[in-house]
Amino acid sequence: MGESEDKSEIIKLEVWKKSCRFKIYALYVPPGRKPNLSSLSIDKTIAIDDMKAHSTRRGYGDMNAAGKEIEDLLNSSLLDLIYDASDPSTYIHYNGSGSTPDLLCVSTDLSPFTNRIVIGDPGSGHRQIIASIVIQGQKTKPHYSQRKSWNFKKADWVVFRRLTEEKLQLNNFDFSLHPSRIVSQINRAFLACAKKSIPRGRIKAYKCFWSEKLDEIKAKRDRFRRKAELSKRQSDMVLWRKQVALFKKAVLEAKRKCFDDFISNINYKENSMKTYKFLSTLQNKRPVPKKEPIYFNGAILTSDKAVDNAFGTRARTRQNGPFARKMSSQIKKEIRDAEKNLNSSHDTHIVFTAPFTLEELRLAIECQRVKKSPGEDNIHVEFLKHMSGTVKNTLLCTFNRIWETGLVPAQWKRAVVIPILKKNKDPKQLSSYRPI
Repeated sequence: MGESEDKSEIIKLEVWKKSCRFKIYALYVPPGRKPNLSSLSIDKTIAIDDMKAHSTRRGYGDMNAAGKEIEDLLNSSLLDLIYDASDPSTYIHYNGSGSTPDLLCVSTDLSPFTNRIVIGDPGSGHRQIIASIVIQGQKTKPHYSQRKSWNFKKADWVVFRRLTEEKLQLNNFDFSLHPSRIVSQINRAFLACAKKSIPRGRIKAYKCFWSEKLDEIKAKRDRFRRKAELSKRQSDMVLWRKQVALFKKAVLEAKRKCFDDFISNINYKENSMKTYKFLSTLQNKRPVPKKEPIYFNGAILTSDKAVDNAFGTRARTRQNGPFARKMSSQIKKEIRDAEKNLNSSHDTHIVFTAPFTLEELRLAIECQRVKKSPGEDNIHVEFLKHMSGTVKNTLLCTFNRIWETGLVPAQWKRAVVIPILKKNKDPKQLSSYRPI
């Protein structure tokens, strides 16, 4: 932005945390250029930059145009420089000297709560800077734990089948109870057996091409960098940069080999999801959930609870709308007419009175697809496909009890509703989401 002498690259992000909006700027200024910082705001602002700004306060022997611009900004605005002279230099030059061209500036309302952490070099030649900010009044722990997944590939289905046979026998249940209580007991028994026979957890982030050899090369690269930082000799600098080049080459070769091995053994037409996940992992593309503030009734909603309530209010309003009321009345009328015709008919069709059979239950389970998300009760299809005949008899009696009494379990009346953003719609508006 700006003319030739004040060109700079600025990326701005707006991040909401609780009810606070933070503005994060990532800046880059090419060597010899003067940065244009007129677009920076100064309220709840975090600026991380590589501006090649020389300043005597950060160990440089001189001050260039970028450094003077930064000093003027710090002296005339509410931005503070977060810097500790005891931290290691973020960049090493060819002659062995170190410098810190990477800066961290935050607004004065954040500086008392900000800590600057310098971590290792990921491969760019610069040590990375992390801004750790703790806002007063906020809890450091999340309100809820991340949901754990079942690892069905490592499940011991023999143990699962044996445990379910013990816990889900017919004589363990009182079928005179309300179906809601029976279904709750069955669900608890299924989950208890699953916890003892199926591992749980979250899949850790990993690189499919990584190996012990790459670990060794990376560790050697880091050792050479530390040695060059301590000795400041040009010969050590040359060794470190050679090791950096060797590591990049080894990573590229490992990616190519991993890709070739995968392509030679995969049928992408039958395993499209597996192919997509593999390619995303290989390219280091991870889906990042986006949370946008929602505008509702003239207010900005940022907390999860407030957004959930807004979606619930909108769904209830739409359900009470003219079209929904008309459809509901029409459906109720059709049900009443069907009941009248059924009562007036002397020959009731057997489909309305006959109980379900074990064969019908077996066919219904076989038609279900695995690797799908469970319902509100957290019972996966995999549980049903690996149960024994004893457990199927228990489920069959439960379904027939519900069929005879007409009492639907309360668990079956609840659902997990996920709002999906419509294509090319504003994510800040409730009307832009489709409930699934």
